[in-house]
Amino acid sequence: MTNAVTGAASTGARAALTLRALLLCLMLAQMIPFGLLAAGVLGYYWDEQHTRLHNTIRDTAATKAEVIEGDLESTQRALMFLGTSPLLVRDFAAFRERVAQAAALYAAWSNVVLLAEDGRQLINLRASADQPLPNSGDRPHQIEAIRTGRAQVSDVFIGRVTGEPVVDVVIPVQRPGENRYLLSASLSLPHLAARLSHKLQPLEVAAILDRSLRYVSHSTDPSVYVGLLPDDHLLEAIRAAPSGTTEVVDRSGTRSLIAWAPVDSAGWTVLYERRTDAATLPGTLGTLALVWLAILLLGIAMAALVSRRLASVASQLALAAQNVGRDSGKDAAASVGGIAEFAAIEAGVVSANQRLAQEAQARRQAEEERDHLMQQEHQARQAAETANRAKDEFLAVLGHELRNPIAAILNSAHLVRRVPGADEQTRAAADIIVRQAGHLQVMIEDLLDISRITARKLVLSMRPVSLPQVVDAAVQGLRAAAMLDRHDLRVDLPDEPLWVDGDPDRLAQVVVNIVTNALRYTPEDGAIHVQLRRQGDDAVLKVIDTGIGMTRDTLARAFDPFFQAPAADERRIRKGLGVGLSLVDRLVRLHGGRVAAASPGPGLGSTITVTLPLAMRAAGAAEAPAADREA
Repeated sequence: MTNAVTGAASTGARAALTLRALLLCLMLAQMIPFGLLAAGVLGYYWDEQHTRLHNTIRDTAATKAEVIEGDLESTQRALMFLGTSPLLVRDFAAFRERVAQAAALYAAWSNVVLLAEDGRQLINLRASADQPLPNSGDRPHQIEAIRTGRAQVSDVFIGRVTGEPVVDVVIPVQRPGENRYLLSASLSLPHLAARLSHKLQPLEVAAILDRSLRYVSHSTDPSVYVGLLPDDHLLEAIRAAPSGTTEVVDRSGTRSLIAWAPVDSAGWTVLYERRTDAATLPGTLGTLALVWLAILLLGIAMAALVSRRLASVASQLALAAQNVGRDSGKDAAASVGGIAEFAAIEAGVVSANQRLAQEAQARRQAEEERDHLMQQEHQARQAAETANRAKDEFLAVLGHELRNPIAAILNSAHLVRRVPGADEQTRAAADIIVRQAGHLQVMIEDLLDISRITARKLVLSMRPVSLPQVVDAAVQGLRAAAMLDRHDLRVDLPDEPLWVDGDPDRLAQVVVNIVTNALRYTPEDGAIHVQLRRQGDDAVLKVIDTGIGMTRDTLARAFDPFFQAPAADERRIRKGLGVGLSLVDRLVRLHGGRVAAASPGPGLGSTITVTLPLAMRAAGAAEAPAADREA
């Protein structure tokens, strides 16, 4: 019977295809469609990448053109702002100083020049104030600015004072009944090169061309390219269209794709070049065909080898099945292709399950520890909040309880000073009591204010307030108290009222606290400058002193409650509780403003800056009734 089965199997094997033939057919069935599909996909991908590359470099050129456009517009706005300065018609020396300050703020500017309508240079920052200046009003962009009354941007030219290649942004300055001027800023060519080089890769280049299509700046070396023309092929392409892309090949055979975009306000053109060594589509398809043929031949060879190996494995499977459960079964399985690997996989799965169980246990332990730590943190936070509330309540009770005794001490000291026939020693002692009790009274009021703000019980009487009047009244109050006799105080207030919505008493308290803090940390005969200015839609108050200054750590804690800056002479400086600036910070924030501290360093003085939003109502609204607001 066994022979019959074997014979039947032999007959079926002769009638069926061999395993080798099946593998070869399978290989061809996979490779032929794959080759056709790969060729089609490659062609589509090539077109897509080519289009995307063109769009990318075109967008990059447009983006860089927008950056340069933004720089030019920023320069024009800055020049227009300078042109509105009243110093232009009153004091050229002061106007030159103002222009120099503005030029220092704009890294893109290499020079600023003021010209009369007849072309005479009146101010040139690259020349000394007493140096004779040439007549330079014959530039085309200057003539066009006078003719049109609009801002103009020049082509690259050589400056008559500096002897360097420059480009200018010029604006006409005209006021009714006054002379006409031209105010121009020379753009720094290295700065333009840096703007072009931003985020450029090693194989990328960017440049700027002026109206005459000469290089203004170049990302690689602006000093080499400035004033030169690009190659003829690129010039023809740029003259044919205001924006676009073109492909060029240099003498070494390197391919580059160049895009250009206009800078409309200046008539300039921004170039962006990306070098690429991409092969052509026919060459790529030929390479793909060769690779496909090599893979096909390799697949046929591998199919032959694998079919032979599979035939050998198939003949051993019966022997492996017979040896299952025997001592030699392990060896038999190892001799059959793939069985030993399956055993390794099984062992690996078991090992992985064990590791996963260990990791799950470790994760559970970590979660339990995290929950425990979070519970501890929650308890600690609750304890800290309870302690903080207790502290605030204690300070409030302490302030209220100390008010009456201090008031009684002050009244008694005043009575002692008025007793007829009291000797000088008694009067001096009474004066000391009045002064020190006054300090205690101020500290108690600060503590009560801090407590009210913390408890959200401070009521602000909001109304339109002239901030210069508040500052002036606060300073005059300090003068009347003889607190400014030993310091050089300078107050700089604007003529306009600078209306803000606020509580005048609390705003005065802010001014007094800041100036008192400056007095406290400024040695005798030191200088204190109180300055109030409008800045956009805000009123900005600055108190600048020449005192002991602040370290970086002190600046970080300057507005913390009860913090006092360390000083060499603790007996002279450390007075009070350290709540003055903290109260300033909280009151300013209640008025919708902000406060900041700055200092160059120890011994170099400090600056406290308060910024408050200006009121939307006009000065006439000052008569409107006050609105109480609870903070």
